[in-house]
Amino acid sequence: MSTRFYFRAYAPPSDGVAPAFAAWTRTDYGVRREMSTVGDRQAIDTRYVWLGQDVGANESSLATQYVSAPLAVGQSLTTAHTVKGVMQCIQQDAASNVDRQPLCLKVVSRDGTAERITLLPLAHYGPSTAEWHTGTGQNRQLADGDALQATYVTQRGDRLVLEMGGQVDATGATGMSALMNNGNIFGTSDLAENEVDTAAADPWFEISADLTFLVPDDSSGCLFFWRAGG
Repeated sequence: MSTRFYFRAYAPPSDGVAPAFAAWTRTDYGVRREMSTVGDRQAIDTRYVWLGQDVGANESSLATQYVSAPLAVGQSLTTAHTVKGVMQCIQQDAASNVDRQPLCLKVVSRDGTAERITLLPLAHYGPSTAEWHTGTGQNRQLADGDALQATYVTQRGDRLVLEMGGQVDATGATGMSALMNNGNIFGTSDLAENEVDTAAADPWFEISADLTFLVPDDSSGCLFFWRAGG
């Protein structure tokens, strides 16, 4: 089985955790948000990657860092596991030259202060380097079955951290702007696995592992196990 995550447009990570950002060229517009196996059905939020900036060759910029709920102990993540995902991306005009959507996937401690392991280092994993669509959002694949590059067994309360953003080509750009759409619409449909669709739907990220999370019971202070999808 797999675990599919959706992106909370406005909710910061629970408990105020703030893991360190990966080594993006820029983090000017980077924000932290929750990712969850259940969509919050809020409106799509447009996140800036750049806004009216001069950008050098191959510069990367963080849009959003997504943090999962705490994970149960003893779950194995291996190089046999793969990831995929789709997000809609927009560039201001053809001269903006954004042609990649890098990501980074890691595991951190429950409080976010200790980095356990990097499962996928910051890089572009998408299957193509087509420039982002101009004017309106268009599907871009974050990954399409890429294997994890490290093996790890979770400690109690660990969290998955996913970062994504944009990267320009070798020519750079002047005064350019670019955006990524996150959040959920109505939870009725997910973006298709292609790089042509422009119709609005829910962006998502999936790992081919059946993950189990810890969910706090507010009435007792106890913790119960919760498995994705049920």
